[in-house]
Formats: sequence, C-alpha cells, structure tokens
Amino acid sequence: MNDVLKARLVESLLSNRLVIFTGAGLSMTPPSAVPSAADLTQRCVQAYVQESLPLPIPAEALDNLEKLTEFLFANGFQKDFIRRFMDWRPFRSNPNRAHLAVADFLTCGAAHSSITANYDNLVEKRGWEICEEF
Repeated sequence: MNDVLKARLVESLLSNRLVIFTGAGLSMTPPSAVPSAADLTQRCVQAYVQESLPLPIPAEALDNLEKLTEFLFANGFQKDFIRRFMDWRPFRSNPNRAHLAVADFLTCGAAHSSITANYDNLVEKRGWEICEEF
C-alpha cells in the first residue's frame, strides 16, 4: 500500500468517514461457503426441474439468477422459490474471519458503515457476538 493511500485511510478513520464495501467474495470463503449467484441459479433450476413444474424455464433464465427469479415470481412460484428451491442455511450460519473483521471495524467505530451486495446476515451475526448493541 502506498503512502498516499495509507494517509487517506488514516484520515478516513480519524474523521469517521471510512465505509467498507463488500461483495459476494466475502461470504464465499469457508467456513461460510455461501454459494455464488451462478451456483445458486443452478441449484434453483435443478430444484425446479425435480419438481416437474409445468412451465419450462426460459433459456435466458437458466444461468441468470435475476432472470430466473423474475420468471418464478411472474408465474406464481415465489413461495416455491423461497420455501423449497432455496437453501437458506449458508446465508445464516458460519461467518468467517472476514465477517469478523468487518464487524470489528463497525463495533469499535473504526468504520462509519459497511455497504454490501450480499444477501446474508453474517457480518451482523458476528457483530452481535462482539457487541449486543450492534
């Protein structure tokens, strides 16, 4: 890390302006092992096919989670998606060391906030373990 970047980081910390941005990679690391969007799409497609539901999945939805959920919800399969096709356990269990680091930065006040593209609550789970008022 160069000196300019270090100085900016320290200034952000001292002025309570540090924001942590995270994405899917944070939760894919063991022991969390939250599936990627591509893996999640394939699992949902397989579950749909195993149920022998009447409508064929459009080709563009076979490898695109957003398109797949749009198809499922538009055709009345939202409860199936939420209750039967999705395995929610990885999204709610086994936070990893990265989740702990983000939670630690938030609970001690080193970071102002964290913004994530993730759907899990693993940073929050670690935060509650560190500090009841998280």
